[in-house]
Amino acid sequence: MTLLSGRVVAVTGAGRGLGAAYAIDAAANGASVVVSDLDGELAEATARMIRERGGDAVGAAGAVDEPGSGDRLVDTAMNAFGRLDGVIANAGVIAPRSVFEETRDSAAHMIDVNITGVIETVIPVVRAMRDSGRGGSVVLITSGARSGIAGMAVYGATKAAVASLCWGWALECAPYDIRVNALSPVAKTAMFPQPGDTLSKPAAPEQVAPAATYLLSPLSQRITGQIVRFTGETLALSPSPALLSAHLDGQEWTVEKIAEAIEGPLRPGLAEVGAAEDLPVPLTI
Repeated sequence: MTLLSGRVVAVTGAGRGLGAAYAIDAAANGASVVVSDLDGELAEATARMIRERGGDAVGAAGAVDEPGSGDRLVDTAMNAFGRLDGVIANAGVIAPRSVFEETRDSAAHMIDVNITGVIETVIPVVRAMRDSGRGGSVVLITSGARSGIAGMAVYGATKAAVASLCWGWALECAPYDIRVNALSPVAKTAMFPQPGDTLSKPAAPEQVAPAATYLLSPLSQRITGQIVRFTGETLALSPSPALLSAHLDGQEWTVEKIAEAIEGPLRPGLAEVGAAEDLPVPLTI
């Protein structure tokens, strides 16, 4: 028996890079896999690689931000394997631009794929998991860019939205034994050929993939609503933001008193701008 024996997993954006690595690693651990990608040929190539290695996989073409894409993903899993136990909502896009260069179309495309695409994927999947009575695991993909990186503000905002979806969905899905977690990976891919100057040897996607398999597996059955950062070498948990840190109350607040409080007793709570860039390990998709 392997960790995912008897389970069926769907992975979006799995034609290459991290998505393909997640699909291949899940299959190596016993899962039957629905390999989904915008490019059907790439999806089928990953599925064929899995089958050639003795695994079970089918390819599926589709854009995650199209209406009904998640329903079609569920249907593919049911038709091919009769069930669906896990999903990795990996598909995403990035178009780095500063606020002075950003365009409505570029921002809208990232929002459509990175946020709407995740919602379109996950809603039908968790409904199918709920109706099965077996529960399941949802793995979202977020990024350290949500903490603030110059040139990636809109992209980071989409990944901050994914983190928020993780925390909210984890609460909503818990009564049905459905876990919802997010992975914040660092790897060398086509999207990020060199993810940070301080990372001298960026991990290959297959080095990062075991973290996704862990979140799909029974080994994480008590873990939900968490963000796991993994570089292939460094493993960490990213805490959710506190709604309140140090605070003051019981005053008649004026503009001047607000200024005095923020410049005085609350000043230690001021956040560093672009904290992601100050961390020892660079954070990317």
